[in-house]
Amino acid sequence: TLAEVIAKKAKKVAELKQHDAPEGGWTVETWLNYWLNNIVAIRTKRSTQYSYRDVVRLHIAPEFPNRLLVDLTAEHVQSWINRLIDKGLSGRTVQYCRTLLRMALKQAWAFGHVDRNVAAVAHISKSTASNIPEAWSFEQSKEFIKYMREERYFPLILTALYTGCRKGELLALKWENVDLENKKIYIRYTIRWDREADEWEFTSPKSKESNRVVNITDDVVEALKLQREKQEFEKAWVGNLWEGDKGETAGLVFATKTGQPIAQNNLTHRFNDLVEQSGLRRIRFHDLRHSSAALLRGAGLTEHELSKW
Repeated sequence: TLAEVIAKKAKKVAELKQHDAPEGGWTVETWLNYWLNNIVAIRTKRSTQYSYRDVVRLHIAPEFPNRLLVDLTAEHVQSWINRLIDKGLSGRTVQYCRTLLRMALKQAWAFGHVDRNVAAVAHISKSTASNIPEAWSFEQSKEFIKYMREERYFPLILTALYTGCRKGELLALKWENVDLENKKIYIRYTIRWDREADEWEFTSPKSKESNRVVNITDDVVEALKLQREKQEFEKAWVGNLWEGDKGETAGLVFATKTGQPIAQNNLTHRFNDLVEQSGLRRIRFHDLRHSSAALLRGAGLTEHELSKW
């Protein structure tokens, strides 16, 4: 009966309220840790888990010391957001922090620990939200390409600009998945350093649609040919120190001078340095994905061709 269903649900909610609850009740910090260890850990990839944990550790948990979860108000959350802005965090980072807290509180509400999600009503001003780097124009992208032509990462960054591929996808790209004759690359993996296992980890791309075939321009074909020649030279130069033919990481298109995978942080730091030195407006490496369309339009592709690109 309906009454039995309601009673059963009420009993389940009561059980969840008590489940693993620490003495004295949940604080914001203890709940965030529970959420990370018991919810996020089983629903997301390790790289996402690391990102969430870093944000919680740096920007959320320390801001609510000993605050009981049930006592957290929208005013507390709003003050926290304002503090993050005053510290100079980017609009994107502030939004990300608020999103994580909202997700954690949504789960707390679902478990019956709070009556409402107070993070959902917190406000981020339009001026803060707009403090997010945008894509480069066609002219800016071409200027950057010209500036970094002698850079070691030139073929990698050029490929990112013209294809819109993600950083991890390009760093996991292998020569066996490159077809220069037919001007295509096949995105099959993404790569990251697994801190717990102390090894490189290849995983499937971000979504099912991300496992795809990407068309490449003549400029990218020439850049990849240059990359192959440079890699053969480096392989001969280091001799027995070359590790690019060993194990799962063998055959990477973009690698270190000894054939090992390139750490994403190293690429990010170098890209940021190049952007600053070039004098162009600052964007993140990830924003090259959005600069790609403007670059391809400027190269003469129509909207119909772009839709198939």
